[in-house]
Amino acid sequence: MRPPSAPSLHSPLRFGVIVMVLGSAMFSLRVTPPAEASSRRPVPRAVATVLVIAVENLIWQDITPTRYPAVWKWLTTATIGSMSLHSARRSAPTEREMFATFGAGTRSYAAHHENSCRASAHVVACRDAPAIIAANRDALFGSVPFALGDALDRAGVQRSVVCAERLHHDVCDAALAIANSRGDISIGSFSARPAPNAVAPHRSVTVIAVATLSKFESMLVTTNGSLPADATIVLSPHTAGSTPSLTAFAIVAPGYLAPTIVYSPTTGRDGIVQMIDIAPTILGWLHIPVPSSMEGRPLSATASRGELFAEMADLRATNRDAQLRDRMIGGGVATLATLEILVVAVFVIALLGSHSAKAPKWLRSERTAIAIEVACLAAIAYVPATFIINALPMRDSSHLVFWPTLGAMTVVVSISTWFGSGRDTRRTMGSLCGATFVVIALDGCTGTHLSYNSLFGYSATAGGRFAGFGNTTFAFFVTAAVVLAGLLTKRSRLGAVALLLGAMLLDGAPMLGDDVGGALTMALVVVVFYAIVYGRRLWSAKVVAFSGVIGAALAIFALVDANRSRSAQTHLGRFVNSVRGQGDSEFWRVIHRKWNASMYLAGHSVATFTLPIVLVLFGFVWSRIPRTTRAEIGDDRSVRATAMGVVLIAIVGSLINDSGIVVAFGAFAIAVPAAIVALSSRLRTKVAGP
Repeated sequence: MRPPSAPSLHSPLRFGVIVMVLGSAMFSLRVTPPAEASSRRPVPRAVATVLVIAVENLIWQDITPTRYPAVWKWLTTATIGSMSLHSARRSAPTEREMFATFGAGTRSYAAHHENSCRASAHVVACRDAPAIIAANRDALFGSVPFALGDALDRAGVQRSVVCAERLHHDVCDAALAIANSRGDISIGSFSARPAPNAVAPHRSVTVIAVATLSKFESMLVTTNGSLPADATIVLSPHTAGSTPSLTAFAIVAPGYLAPTIVYSPTTGRDGIVQMIDIAPTILGWLHIPVPSSMEGRPLSATASRGELFAEMADLRATNRDAQLRDRMIGGGVATLATLEILVVAVFVIALLGSHSAKAPKWLRSERTAIAIEVACLAAIAYVPATFIINALPMRDSSHLVFWPTLGAMTVVVSISTWFGSGRDTRRTMGSLCGATFVVIALDGCTGTHLSYNSLFGYSATAGGRFAGFGNTTFAFFVTAAVVLAGLLTKRSRLGAVALLLGAMLLDGAPMLGDDVGGALTMALVVVVFYAIVYGRRLWSAKVVAFSGVIGAALAIFALVDANRSRSAQTHLGRFVNSVRGQGDSEFWRVIHRKWNASMYLAGHSVATFTLPIVLVLFGFVWSRIPRTTRAEIGDDRSVRATAMGVVLIAIVGSLINDSGIVVAFGAFAIAVPAAIVALSSRLRTKVAGP
């Protein structure tokens, strides 16, 4: 066996080109890119009467032309999508909280109270309105409950609510959607059959709560499919069962041509909306200013892409993809944690065996060392494999199909890089980090389709993020970039720094990664990496000037995004404008929210138990390495820069991102196997001699 040669970037780049070509082919076969801004039709906002129909447990899988012909016929005139249900609570929201979120235009709290919304004569009163307002005062999302009802009141728009069949013992929580801050609605009823004249003839907003899809079908039959309003929204605020699901959503209004897919600037995904988008949309139709407290954005429609069957099939597929991800995420994290612990533990055993004359020969052989390195390579390959598998049609798979397929994908990625790198473990390590970097970078440049509903990306039902780079994806991406930069330093220090700058810009760019916390973390990583590889002090003039250039680039990104139209702004621009409008309180509210989310994950994540074990084992490995070898490693600027970059990603990234310790877990999932490969190869080279 020839000794390993110096790490080379040729193999990672060569493999990266191959991955780009294969990735492009998979995208063209598997996914449809989101509609460009130019293809979205402007929606006229000239309506006087708005009707909102809330149907319990309405999902696209239940709607067929044979079972519900009137609903199906009405949908052929509609712009359709799916709704991701989220309130301010991390757990599954109640129907009551979703109506409160509707009325606030921002994720809200609404615990159950005995004094709910009830009818009295011709007035619907929500007696617990003060309690809801108090619960959301200074809360994490800055919610202002009943903002929609107050805005409609000020504009003189009539409001009414109809709760069919006396839902829940005369309680009509749907009234929370349009009640004002006093908790009342001037017109309301609990009629058993919503009549066509339920909508006022002049400027008005009416909410009708329907118990079942069959009742909605009956309503359409009664009205001959012509609902009495200029604009109609059909949504579902609740789903039955314990499995999170996307619910059906539809709009019939002037300008929303059919069949089309709805677009939400809040989610940035064609066909996926949130409850917080409804209030701004209604206010826009009625030409009423949208309160600054509303987090949602007005909805528009994309250009038509096909028939209703095809559009509905895409929405059903998205829901199944999200549910598959939700079923598999626990096993995915457990597998990654197990791999992370095993590769370090096995290396510890082999290291102890190599220093003991009583250990079996096979434990001290070079083949065993190479086998351990190959296992580490497989642990790294598992990461890009979890993204690549998302290009395959796996949505209806069971555990017995998904996990063997993912295992096979990991083996394929490992073997292809192994032979592509001349069967050299250190080069293969660089190639696998290159594959991880290129796959995620390519995904970011093409709409993050591989991250969407993937194991370590984000799902539509989880709803924390719908576009850009999630926190775990960020950790994988930038850690792979740091390892690659460390390898590249041997050939070009400038090229290594440029690689990290490119990773930072891709991660933070509003229309690509849109990752505020990640970009800030990477800015610090780039500065420290630059200082170490060039032998500069952090407070030297050149490092300070370099830091200023990076800070200016981030500021330009933020200002450009913040000054775009409200509907076009991404996460970064909305954050800047929120701080600009509400001052320091909004900034600290965001910090508080991220801290709370981090603390929650720290108590519920496998990473909390995995990382201490990994770090202790790796610390033991470092203590068993000869002092001369440790000194050589410590004198290597590229190694020190890489190690410091990973540590900063783990610590700073965990502190300023709401995923907390999960960021450190993702960073070490790449860095620890790569470090073991590098150490093992170095030790084998020393034993073999020149």
